[in-house]
This record gives sequence, structure tokens and C-alpha cells, in this order.
Amino acid sequence: MGDYLVWILISVFIAAGTIYLLKSRKRCLYIHDLQLFENERKVYENKAADFYAVPIYGRATFTSYAIRKKTHIIITDRRIIAATRMLFSNKYLITHMLWFQPDDSAVRECEKMSGGLFSIGYLNFLVSEKNIRTQQDKQHAFLEIVPEKTKSAVNTENFRLYADRLPSY
Repeated sequence: MGDYLVWILISVFIAAGTIYLLKSRKRCLYIHDLQLFENERKVYENKAADFYAVPIYGRATFTSYAIRKKTHIIITDRRIIAATRMLFSNKYLITHMLWFQPDDSAVRECEKMSGGLFSIGYLNFLVSEKNIRTQQDKQHAFLEIVPEKTKSAVNTENFRLYADRLPSY
């Protein structure tokens, strides 16, 4: 009888802990919940793009970038927003926010190694329009976006944005 009671108490403890973690954690930001700032306007939007972060350290010698068209990209006059479609869902979760004109909270997040991942749920980077250029790999054209040197970009060489119709820079 004592063994059963221990297992029941452990099961209740695990269930209570799981419920507490699910209720108390920071919520994810989905692209359909995104609010643009005042006077911010969309310049480009693509629901069938691909977005990759290319690391400086720990990168494979040969890398192929799969074109799966699972990323929703929004480019405004202030930022680039990348959101990835969740597994078995039609929702897009914001994973990266690249700022041309950051607000104060984005600058604070960029000065952390986590880039905001653990506090607001997505990574923040500072970019300049002069560091965005169109490149060509073997089969596809892509935008190469080089982030500014901040703590959040310590292991990020660049970002690659693949799309059928690329914005011009």
C-alpha cells in the first residue's frame, strides 16, 4: 500500500508542477498577434520564405539550405520579422526580430547574450540597411543580412532570406 501512495504522490507532484509551468511561463508571440508601431508601415511580406541564421562557430564545412517555404517574413521600415510555422499547426511563431530603428527595450535585449529569447520569446538583433545585399548560391538568390556586433550576435555571421520574390536593397 505504501508503494502505491508514493507513486500517486509523485504523479500528483509532476502534474501540479507541469500545470504551474504552463500557466506561469512567458507566452510566445505569434505573427497574427503582432502589433505594428505607430507610423510603421509594411514594405514586404512573404508567407512562403526561408530564413536561416548562419553561425560563426560550430558550422559544418558544407551546408545546404533547404527551401521548405515554412517562414513568414514581414519587412517594415523599422524591422524585419521572421516567424516559423509550428509543427501540425497553421500558426507562425516569431523567432527573430532584426531592428533597423530599435526602441529602448530592443536595444536592452541586444546587449544580452540571450538576445531576448528567455525574456520576451524571440531573438533580437540590430542591422543596418547597408549590410543587406543580394547574393547567389548554386541554385537560389537570397538576401544576406549581416547583424551589428552586439552581445546577441556574438555567434551569428549572417542571416539568409530565401524567397521567390526578394525585396531590393
